[in-house]
Amino acid sequence: MVMENSGKMKYAIVIVVVVIVAIVLSVALLSGQSHQSVGYASLCTGATPNTCSNAVYNHATGNLSVSITQNSGYNWTIVNILFVPSGTAMENGVPVISWNSSTALTSPVNDAAPTTVVLKVSGPISIGASRSGSIWAQYKLTSNAQVLYVEIGNVIMYAV
Repeated sequence: MVMENSGKMKYAIVIVVVVIVAIVLSVALLSGQSHQSVGYASLCTGATPNTCSNAVYNHATGNLSVSITQNSGYNWTIVNILFVPSGTAMENGVPVISWNSSTALTSPVNDAAPTTVVLKVSGPISIGASRSGSIWAQYKLTSNAQVLYVEIGNVIMYAV
């Protein structure tokens, strides 16, 4: 009799596990999550004294979310922060790109205070591929000051 109950218990456990797996798969398929990839970003520190951390690449949107900290000793105003792909031409130490971006920050980037930004990385990366580049800032110290440029960090993104 003990053997019979033990066998029934194992059978019941198997049925419960199968039902749970079926529910999870159904929810994933209905929500479309089974066809999306999770992105991974690995970030290196740029030119001292600036830092970047907590990089997350989103394969579905092609966006990179990253926390940056500038340590110039000054608060930055009128700030544009962009992802610059590896291999971009440089002129006088500054990338030759359009500095008009959707990542123009409306509030200052304060010295030594982390700021999270979301950067567009020209479209999703193919599964299994990588893309690398730099994070650059274009900024002023006051509204009528000279425009300055600085590399904040380097990033490598992998789509898995």
